[in-house]
Amino acid sequence: MLTGTSWAQLPGPLAPLQGGEDVATAFVLSGPLPIISTGTTDGYLDDYNEECGFVGSGSPDVVYSFTPASGVTVDLDLCGSLYDTKLYVYENIVTPGTPYDCNDDFYYSFECGFYVSKIENVYLEAGNTYYIVVDGYTDMDFGDYILTISESGPWQCEWGVDLTCPIWAVEENETCGEDANGGCDMDPVTQAWESVPATGAAFCGTTWADGGLRDTDWFELVLTEASYVSLTADADQEILYGLVETTTPGMPDCSTLTGGINPSNFAGPCFETYVDLGTLAAGTYWFYVEMAADDGFPCENHYRIDFSVNPLPCPTPEALSVTNITPTTADLGWIETGSATTWEYEIVPENGTPTEIGTPTNSNPVTISGLISSTSYDFYVRAECESGFSSWTGPLNFTTTCTGTFSIPWAEGFESTWPPACWTDPETLNFGWDQSTYGTEHSGSEWAYCNKAGAQLVSPDLFLSSDAWLVFWYRVESAVNPQDLTVKIGENVIYQLTGTTSETYQEVNVSLAAYTGQTISVSFTGGTGAGGVDPGICLDDVSVKLEYRWTGNLNTSWSEPGNWSIPDVPDSDGIVVIPSSPPGIVFPQINNGVTAECYKISVSPGASVMVKTGGVLKVMNP
Repeated sequence: MLTGTSWAQLPGPLAPLQGGEDVATAFVLSGPLPIISTGTTDGYLDDYNEECGFVGSGSPDVVYSFTPASGVTVDLDLCGSLYDTKLYVYENIVTPGTPYDCNDDFYYSFECGFYVSKIENVYLEAGNTYYIVVDGYTDMDFGDYILTISESGPWQCEWGVDLTCPIWAVEENETCGEDANGGCDMDPVTQAWESVPATGAAFCGTTWADGGLRDTDWFELVLTEASYVSLTADADQEILYGLVETTTPGMPDCSTLTGGINPSNFAGPCFETYVDLGTLAAGTYWFYVEMAADDGFPCENHYRIDFSVNPLPCPTPEALSVTNITPTTADLGWIETGSATTWEYEIVPENGTPTEIGTPTNSNPVTISGLISSTSYDFYVRAECESGFSSWTGPLNFTTTCTGTFSIPWAEGFESTWPPACWTDPETLNFGWDQSTYGTEHSGSEWAYCNKAGAQLVSPDLFLSSDAWLVFWYRVESAVNPQDLTVKIGENVIYQLTGTTSETYQEVNVSLAAYTGQTISVSFTGGTGAGGVDPGICLDDVSVKLEYRWTGNLNTSWSEPGNWSIPDVPDSDGIVVIPSSPPGIVFPQINNGVTAECYKISVSPGASVMVKTGGVLKVMNP
């Protein structure tokens, strides 16, 4: 029989014979135990909240009161309720934060519900009033409930009632009393293990212990990649379960076991526990289940064990390296941080966008070919695991080496990478020379810059097949800070700037006739400043231009190749020299209809160039 405040006195859309809105309107329970009451929390207010092991709030709640005539130990049970419940008790008054008892998630089953509450073995003292609050976990958790108050008493864990086998579980391959999965406890000829899928699985099995003997069930899990593994178990009688310890983890053998089950735990009766194994590397692992007792429990006793296996995300390779760089090949390497044996790599031009479609390889390092000399590339790599690919690692930038020497004419405008292809900048990391730090360009958009005395920038090797000229442009960053610059071939100073103050680019032309037939490199050495914010000097448009010296060996025609020191006609990049006494005695004429070009022209004393009517002479840089 249920008695208490009448339904008509309560606010809200309430159902009869259910909890009240708060302790002032609590539905009074009385009569002999057990008491069963049903109702809903839908439509009620959120009057109270307790954590009960989990922080949650905002759910509507209802309240019952119960005053026992004599002391009694009871179970308060919401089995059969249809939402994520919370259940707590106050003694005589509401004591927020310190309830008399509480529970959030007791059940997780089809029989009683998921995340449904139960409080066991609560002693209720005679004459005290106990307020029983039926609550939910969050503001979305409310609905129909069933509250049962019953006297606690002797209890046994009954398989199929209190503990069940999940419908997705696998039944062990052994009938109670047989020995079909006893592993190393079996005769070596018939040894067998229960196989656990690499993705994990739940198993239900039977076991026994009688006359000093026990049934032992052995399970085998083969991991092909590193995985996070944990075990969860429960039983109708107490069991021991865990990992079979071996001298070489991941490579068990019955002859090398230590005799221990480690890590391990006990479970049951109706008491679920777990073992966290952490990350296990790829390999084979054995697990073990037996009863804790060794007598008095003949067939059959039941257990369930769940193997949770979660492959780790495919680890990314680390420490990329590029070695043995040639003009067209390089060796790519990396450190494998997992257990991958295959990878994909991708090579793209510097600052290029990866396609994320790599070239597969099972070699580390791997030699690649088909590269272009004096070219900068970005290198990426990723590992391939059974669970998929890792993320890409990279880029690592590298530049292929030069192919031999450069021929002339030759030019460098400092428009690409730094240092430029085939140039040497020994102080790249210390910013002795750098690209476009301060100042302006002479042409294009980039230039070389130095503000550190002693810093050297060295050109590639150049073969001077004929007479030629070194041409370069310079300017200072600030006229109030004079600059020095030394230009050398080997140890020979071929040009020296001292105390220059021009903020406008100036051109320098240096004859290289003394080095014709040789392979040279040109060095530019800064002479002022200590780096940092010190003002410096700008260098741009460095070139080696061919010298076209007039011979007049055949006639006076400018456009006749046989009249020049190089068997060709000067072009817009050539430097023309007209000597005072050419071998052919005569001087050049630019005839009607001829357009002659050169970068610069030098006419010696006594020499001449005749441009006839209808002829044109274009000097690009007079």
